[in-house]
Amino acid sequence: MLISDLQQRISKQILIGYGFLILLTIILHAFSNFLIDDELTSILTTLASISALYVAPLFRFFSRGLRGEEKSPPSEINETFFIKLINLVIPAHFVIVGILIFIKSINIISFKEMNLFLGFIETTFGAYMSFVIISLFNLNET
Repeated sequence: MLISDLQQRISKQILIGYGFLILLTIILHAFSNFLIDDELTSILTTLASISALYVAPLFRFFSRGLRGEEKSPPSEINETFFIKLINLVIPAHFVIVGILIFIKSINIISFKEMNLFLGFIETTFGAYMSFVIISLFNLNET
């Protein structure tokens, strides 16, 4: 597998994942009486601010081509355990957050509990994914 293919796959997973979570939240708000306007605003604010941490570096990486900066030649990487793990962790993260938002919308947990779990999940995911994004997208060079 080429490293550029892995970069594309991870980028798409992150962009689609956050898009899905935002859309899910809006749909649940529209069809559920348990997700009030203030909770919708809080969830969307959290998702938007967290997604910006991942999306901004991805746009920075892909904008290098638009600025005419040279990219390194495509290199081959082995499909190791760690790459497979990354490919599983990213979608699993979005599924877990989606389930968390869903169970709040049907009032199984309180909004306070959802915020606590959402903060924990996003912080944990963000801490580990920052290492992956910096390493994989060579963002420490500029």
